Amino acid sequence: MSNGKGDFLDDRRKSLEDAFFKKEEQKKVAKLREKLKQQTVREELLKASGMTDEGVLDKLVELGLTADTVVALSLCPLVHVAWADGQIQENEHDAILKAAQGKGIEQGDPAFALLSEWLNSPEPPDLLPAWSAYVVALGEEMTSDQYAMLKEQIIDFAHAVASAAGGVLGIKSISKAEKTALAEIARAFGDK
Repeated sequence: MSNGKGDFLDDRRKSLEDAFFKKEEQKKVAKLREKLKQQTVREELLKASGMTDEGVLDKLVELGLTADTVVALSLCPLVHVAWADGQIQENEHDAILKAAQGKGIEQGDPAFALLSEWLNSPEPPDLLPAWSAYVVALGEEMTSDQYAMLKEQIIDFAHAVASAAGGVLGIKSISKAEKTALAEIARAFGDK
């Protein structure tokens, strides 16, 4: 003979167990969906960038880059130099937007939205390391001449952004922090 109180407790226990397992199953499904989404983004990035290094692709996905926003990655050195002294000057901001237009990044594009985020908030700490890994991997896929030209272009653009803030009568137009940032960008290219 069953006790009403025992049946109630058994029913309550079963209900709690069912709720727990349903919640755990939902977590597993959500994790699987996220993993599949990241894999899809990774594959799209591979196609858009030509990057085959899995570690670099993982870093790009972690930064929130997609096939539509990977072009913004080329502007990371400029963002890094602009934030070197803790704030972006209006002339630096304008110089970066001009460089973005030169790369076909227009207002309303996903890449423009990402670039705007980088310009309006302090530089994410993992942005330059991800860009550096990207540059190293690119170097493995380019000829020495192509890589040298890429290095020269990026350093020239970064130097232009550093110079954009100006100074008094051209004196100290590039701050010590910006010089350090320029050196970090150059180091990303190594000796190649």
